[in-house]
Amino acid sequence: QFHAICANGIFVRLKDGDYYDKRHYDTYSTILLPKNWLFREPELNKKKRKKKGMDQSQTFRHILKESKSYVVGDEGGALIYNPLPVRSCFGGLALYRADVWMDPECRYDIYHEDDAAFTSKNFRHACEHVVFHECLRRKMSEDGRKSGSMGDGGAGFDIAVMPDMLTLWHNT
Repeated sequence: QFHAICANGIFVRLKDGDYYDKRHYDTYSTILLPKNWLFREPELNKKKRKKKGMDQSQTFRHILKESKSYVVGDEGGALIYNPLPVRSCFGGLALYRADVWMDPECRYDIYHEDDAAFTSKNFRHACEHVVFHECLRRKMSEDGRKSGSMGDGGAGFDIAVMPDMLTLWHNT
């Protein structure tokens, strides 16, 4: 059903000495549907930080909550996670269908004017995963391929975060 599946990249930090806070690591590449980019510009001065949108802990919880379902079995209910359709993601690992990955017209370094909506002021470019995914979306739309995850039944590229496919990030 999906052209690509991404990991739910997390990092865990020790908080208050004994409490571990799980956070979604890769907000720079993560765009929820339809165009909710989760990245917050880093500010040197903490007082000037924008408090708009979800932070990384809220994002982690949102991904789990929105994809959760229960299966009733002989031993009671089992918690499972379904892929969460998004506009873009990475999380440390992305698996692409071969016909998508091998498309020579899309690469991580071919920028398009439409990518400007997801350009960081500090980094002065869009995330390479966003650039690649937006290119695939445009290309598949032009080819007339149907999309199921965008919610409109239109053409495009289907990608999702798999909530229980975790990669663990840490400072080295």
